[in-house]
Amino acid sequence: MKSFLLLGIPIALISWSARSAQAESDKNDSFLGPIVTFVNGQTTVGIGGKLHITNSIAVRPSYSFANLSGSGVTVAGGSATYEFDIKNSPFRPFAGVGINSYNSDNGGKPETSIAPFAQIGVDIAANDSIAITADVKVPITSAPLGTVMSIGGGYRF
Repeated sequence: MKSFLLLGIPIALISWSARSAQAESDKNDSFLGPIVTFVNGQTTVGIGGKLHITNSIAVRPSYSFANLSGSGVTVAGGSATYEFDIKNSPFRPFAGVGINSYNSDNGGKPETSIAPFAQIGVDIAANDSIAITADVKVPITSAPLGTVMSIGGGYRF
């Protein structure tokens, strides 16, 4: 019983800390919306977003649909980022790491590669309802995926 009680104290403190951090934030920084992704000379459109865990930590899922030029490229991934708060500024730079999956139809022969990446970018609060985001994801290991650049926006909630 004593170990259960002792284990419950850190969990309660972490939960209280996360709620306090979110209560301190007076802005709705999570968002979801369309993105355009540029990778290996290909352009894709998709959906991306940011879900805040705390004031400074966010999870950023994304999925880009088939390539606009018709070659069937998709990019799916996600990252965890740390955000740098610039007081009284609509700009919120971030840095993080994540994993991308790159799928293509190479002449009827499907190819898939998975690569970890380092990410840097910036979110811009256009107004209370709209966010704009741009980022660059550089692979940590050698992979055919290459550097991925994205730009997009979304509805803030």
